Amino acid sequence: MNNTIYLIDGSAYIFRAFYAVRSLSTKSGFPTNALYGFCQMLIKLLADTEPEYIAMVFDAGKETFRNEIYPEYKANRDECPEDLAQQMPYFREFSKAMGFPILQLPGYEADDIIGTLARRFATSDHEVVIVSGDKDLCQLVTDRISIWDTMRDRRFTREAVKEKFGVYPEQMIDFLGLTGDSSDNIPGLKGVGPKTAAQLIEHYEDIDGVIANREALLENKGIRSRKKIAETIELEEETLRLSKQLVTIDCHAPVTIHTGNTDVLESELDEQALQEAIRLQDQDEDLLSELVEQFEFSSLFARLTGAKKKKEVQGARYQTVTRDNFESWRTAFRKQDCFAFDLETTSLDPLEATIVGAAFCWNEHEAWYVPFAHTEEQDQQIRLQDFIEVCGDRLQDASVKKVGQNIKYDVQVLKAQDIAIDGIASDTMIAAYLLD
Repeated sequence: MNNTIYLIDGSAYIFRAFYAVRSLSTKSGFPTNALYGFCQMLIKLLADTEPEYIAMVFDAGKETFRNEIYPEYKANRDECPEDLAQQMPYFREFSKAMGFPILQLPGYEADDIIGTLARRFATSDHEVVIVSGDKDLCQLVTDRISIWDTMRDRRFTREAVKEKFGVYPEQMIDFLGLTGDSSDNIPGLKGVGPKTAAQLIEHYEDIDGVIANREALLENKGIRSRKKIAETIELEEETLRLSKQLVTIDCHAPVTIHTGNTDVLESELDEQALQEAIRLQDQDEDLLSELVEQFEFSSLFARLTGAKKKKEVQGARYQTVTRDNFESWRTAFRKQDCFAFDLETTSLDPLEATIVGAAFCWNEHEAWYVPFAHTEEQDQQIRLQDFIEVCGDRLQDASVKKVGQNIKYDVQVLKAQDIAIDGIASDTMIAAYLLD
């Protein structure tokens, strides 16, 4: 069982996709760049991680409890670009169609939901991976919680946070409170950048320590602009404390989980029930097809299906047919009315090729390889002539359907060995060409 819990910062994914993919629209002119990039990122994530437990977390709206504390919070942000605003309703639809459990909570940000669930799961034996590039989330990092910036393929562990910011994750709240955040309109302490913030925390531990040691700061020659900083602390102590409050992720948010036909607080669910609530679901093929047609994502649809298939075949079994199990395999083979096969040979020229082995498959999760002329373990291989004597009639039977990749080559190789093939039903190479 995969005990890793993935929590995706959906809002971060949306904006990264919007600025990463430009000038894409449907034939009618509806913008699709952010949707396309968003889905590409999710497809890659599924392929790279094959997750069992994962949640897509979105902001529920602009207003949160932080606006009540500080009305100017994020007030300096521009309005959402019109071409992105048009796409906004569909990120949740695509997430739902792809099987992602979706979480959002009015009055709270995605960070608060992520923090609440990350802390909850990290108390058990789970590893939690937060999928985001947002530095604010680094305050959540522990030995069991890491940040994965998939766009830069960088992992933030405790040591990586220290290397990047000069402080450990448990000091990030004070670090962010000191530096502020212009994009969120969090004031911080004027004149203090990341380097100075890290120095202040190194000397005085946290914001309370910085405030309490304002006089000592004047004598600390290791801090640049110490006089200016000390004066600012005296004037803006409450603003500094407010900044710390604003950057602090609420890890006790009243997150509701939809389970059965009701919404339940995560705190009321035991660990197993909470874990099951964020299990990756099967794709909603009808909804996905509808969205793909609407936004003209035909090539992307094939990749979505591929991501699903890759997950489904994890239990596939590939077996070698030897002299010990040949009789039982032959019995099963002769019962099939349709199978795929592929020859392994010594040459691309069908007239010169020697048959080394043949692979067969007639269901989704099993395949067999019959070796004829390998140089190793020859005592366990099947003689080609013996195979033809007991199975050759099935190859020639037109009522038994055969499927292959570039099957014309295999037919030519067998014909050179005086073995006729009939009943060809499909060539996957030709099928792929037609689909493309």
